[in-house]
Amino acid sequence: MHGQTVVSVSGRTSYPTTGHLEMTTVGVTDNLKAINALSAWLDPNEELVPRAAIYPPGKSDRQVEQENTAQFNDSETNAEVAALSYLKEPVKVVVGPLSVNAPAAGVLKEGDQLLSVKGQPVTSPGQVSQILTSTRPGDQVPLSYQRGDGPAVLGTVTVGARPDGPQGFLGITPEAGRPTRTRS
Repeated sequence: MHGQTVVSVSGRTSYPTTGHLEMTTVGVTDNLKAINALSAWLDPNEELVPRAAIYPPGKSDRQVEQENTAQFNDSETNAEVAALSYLKEPVKVVVGPLSVNAPAAGVLKEGDQLLSVKGQPVTSPGQVSQILTSTRPGDQVPLSYQRGDGPAVLGTVTVGARPDGPQGFLGITPEAGRPTRTRS
């Protein structure tokens, strides 16, 4: 990259940087011949591991590649969310997996963006539980959400009972979603 802009920031004060952004590339060579395996074993810059450590038995190379890509994307999202949280910027919150018989199942779907719960804007996954602390099973909880690129939708969920406390329960796992941003 040598002097090329990798990350640009708009709408905030930015400062000149010094230092280096170091990256590591990992390569995998499969089906080695004995002489190549011996060479890798003797080379201090190489590591020889059983194939099953990289490609678990029962999974195709494509499945492993898809899982690795998903983990990389999750890691990237987690880094972005950490930066936004540090800057005290709002985070996009999406509906993750719904529990079995989730009270919100008739209203919310996995992937919906939560905009507000009980009239309060949702700016972090943990905030959803905080907002629900004053609710009790059977309460009607208004919420606003967005499905895909569609408009904001208003809905109401009758919250259920939590097994671990008195507050109401939507039956969703709120997750940090990929922030909306532009890249250079």
